[in-house]
Amino acid sequence: MDRIYGLLQKFIANAALAGTTLRNMGPDGTVGLAREYLKTIDLAEIGNGGKAGYPALLDRHTKRLQGRLQGAEGKTWGVARKSLNLFFRDVVYNSHLRKRYGLAQIEAVLEIPLDSQVSDGLHDEPEGEELPIWRTVNGLKSEDSAEFQRVASEVAKRKKTERVHLDLEYWRKGRMTVAGLFKAVALQRRGPIRWGKPVPEHRPGVYVITKSPGNRVVYIGRTDSSLAKRIGQFYRQKLEAKSPHRGGQYILRSKKPKRVYWSPTANSRAAEAQMLAAFEEREGRLPLGNKVRGAQPEAVVLN
Repeated sequence: MDRIYGLLQKFIANAALAGTTLRNMGPDGTVGLAREYLKTIDLAEIGNGGKAGYPALLDRHTKRLQGRLQGAEGKTWGVARKSLNLFFRDVVYNSHLRKRYGLAQIEAVLEIPLDSQVSDGLHDEPEGEELPIWRTVNGLKSEDSAEFQRVASEVAKRKKTERVHLDLEYWRKGRMTVAGLFKAVALQRRGPIRWGKPVPEHRPGVYVITKSPGNRVVYIGRTDSSLAKRIGQFYRQKLEAKSPHRGGQYILRSKKPKRVYWSPTANSRAAEAQMLAAFEEREGRLPLGNKVRGAQPEAVVLN
């Protein structure tokens, strides 16, 4: 059976770094070097180290793999860490290796493999408000990685899961763009303007608010009166106050740069409903600032 376990480890080492996982993250041969290193890891040592010993072992293997990868100094830490996090996740997900080496105990301390999609997912969570801007896996520093992992742990705790599993939720998750929202209702997009600047539109209509990084949609609204007046009320709204713009309290908590887009329409109610439906269909939740839908209160869906 030991031979079978060894073959399983080699199979997972190859599969974990399949396809485009490390594309453009190093010179030719980077994937091969990483795979060969993963095949040599002593999984019994990982299991024996347990939950308490895993973080130190992960750091040790990161340093060793980093030393084997070719690339500019300081540019291989993120590649090494991602390779290891993908490998250890898939090893723990394998029932045979999990049981043979007692790896169930490290599930709670496995890191979520970081990339731009995971960064987007974590930035969209309430706990991710102060996360650093994502750059690249190549440019990832250990201190920024630690901050992303800390936030992932907080999100996982709220969702009653482990942080490593959040990757399943964020992986290839579709993102609704501003352009896509207005296209969904066949309206011409106006703007953007910076948050706090007057909107030069006095007809009724719909509006969309985004925040950095990534210009992510955080609120969809409408008005049957003047867009300039309604958005101006939003600017003056105080956190937790009931007026003049009670909706969108999440936006007032955010210190990130925000932008406003809008489009005039006589049927703002129907347009807003269609935009919310299009957003929810794409992302599986409502924008974080939208706490009501139609006339019925509805909690923000954070999944």
